[in-house]
Amino acid sequence: RVLFRSHGSCGVYVWVPANNATSHNVEYRIWAYVGQDWNREISADRLDQGAHSNEWVYLRSVSLNATEYPAVTIADMWTGEPLGTQWIAADAVKFRCYKAYILPVASPP
Repeated sequence: RVLFRSHGSCGVYVWVPANNATSHNVEYRIWAYVGQDWNREISADRLDQGAHSNEWVYLRSVSLNATEYPAVTIADMWTGEPLGTQWIAADAVKFRCYKAYILPVASPP
């Protein structure tokens, strides 16, 4: 687990590997760690891993405050598919965070 601190808007991406990613209903849960616990679930997004292979997939944009650390979890119990019929796979998660900049607007002459 890697903790980093950022605030503002962050795009969340997951890498779907080429092998063993066959489930059509994987639930990715995005959490925020605050203090001593993962106490804020930010979102739960579904992804068809079988439709992606060896690529980054954008899940969503999340807003974080300066005291939160983000994390992403997946589990095979959340797919709703019959046990043993599909595989889920995880490799990497990328948070691409942007600071908001407001440019001054020139006054009309």
